[in-house]
Amino acid sequence: MLKKSPIARIVTLLILSQIIAGLILIPFFSLNIIKPDNYNIETIGIELMTLILMLQAAANILLIYQLQTNYDGRPFHQLGFSREMLLKKLGLGSIIGIISILVIYLTLFFSNYIETSVNTLNLYSFTLYFGFFSIVAINEELLVRGYILNNLLKSQQKYVSIIISALIFMLLHSGNNDVSLLSFVNLLLVGIFLGLYYAQYKDLWFPIGFHLTWNFMQGPVLGFPVSGLPIEGMLTQKLAGSSTLTGGSFGLEGSYLVMTLLILLCAILWSKGHKKNKKPQKHHRKILNKQLIKR
Repeated sequence: MLKKSPIARIVTLLILSQIIAGLILIPFFSLNIIKPDNYNIETIGIELMTLILMLQAAANILLIYQLQTNYDGRPFHQLGFSREMLLKKLGLGSIIGIISILVIYLTLFFSNYIETSVNTLNLYSFTLYFGFFSIVAINEELLVRGYILNNLLKSQQKYVSIIISALIFMLLHSGNNDVSLLSFVNLLLVGIFLGLYYAQYKDLWFPIGFHLTWNFMQGPVLGFPVSGLPIEGMLTQKLAGSSTLTGGSFGLEGSYLVMTLLILLCAILWSKGHKKNKKPQKHHRKILNKQLIKR
């Protein structure tokens, strides 16, 4: 059944990944290293949170590797890890992620919706946060775009596949602190944007770069919460405006400004993909016209 049905493989992956994530936590709970009612980064610290995430990500990668090679019958790198222009794609995604967050931040800053102050840089924590958000980006992009969307595209219409994968991405964040309807919509839009890119290019380096720098710039650099996760950054932000513009305690993903930006990014990618799909049709028409003229 798993070999025949992409949907069955997706459901299996989602169920097993959640079970494994829970099993990894059991020893920490049993030894009272972590208390279930206080499982957050503020209580357990960035070091332990990074270790737990690393174990969960490693389990996910192994699970996806087994599904991809044994049931999909394809090499692991075909999920989107091509070495062709790796640095260019990763760099482009990273730059767009940085620019996107800076545009939102500067808009809020010059509109006096936030007041910024400088923190003393803790290089150790700063480095750990970079590792933490790198693991988050690789784990979530491989899971949602690399495997789930990749399999959906084999059995579903393109845009249906993108929306389903974006909904799954959104729901994976449903347990985050201070989540709201607006933040849900923005998480969905992020999923659609990265899904549009993956469906068009079958590449994970760009989404990983974008995901990493979006989170890292937002939290450890600028000092905003990241999807409900409070982060001590190089800067501290005092919110002075409406939470629907600043994002409030959820972070910038809870802002109408981010919604506007993401809709624009989605429109650009959709337009680019639409034009790309039209080119082969025009090319075939030219060939057909030439053949008719010759006749």
